[in-house]
Amino acid sequence: MICDDSALFRRGLALLLTDVGVDVVGEAADVAQLQALLPGAVPDAVVLDIRMPGLDGWQVIDRLPPGSPPVLVVTADGTALERAHPMLLAKPYRPEELVAAVAATIERSTSP
Repeated sequence: MICDDSALFRRGLALLLTDVGVDVVGEAADVAQLQALLPGAVPDAVVLDIRMPGLDGWQVIDRLPPGSPPVLVVTADGTALERAHPMLLAKPYRPEELVAAVAATIERSTSP
């Protein structure tokens, strides 16, 4: 699942992930769309932009119930690094770095 307010980023990442065999089960432009999609989608991981309109990504992470899929945080906001999260990737990065980070996040969710 991808949640980012940039349609270009969402589509580009979805294409990159699909090319390496990762199924993208949904895309959301904001947190409200993400919350609407999550119950029916059951993703292995969520790629989440930290700075979006409405609730920001930190608020989403703080409100995730136990058993939620792991979150890979992506951001272009350098100040977000101050509130470091175990899975945080700062933009810009190479496409292969992002694909590897998504794969590692999915691996965390599927390993015992």
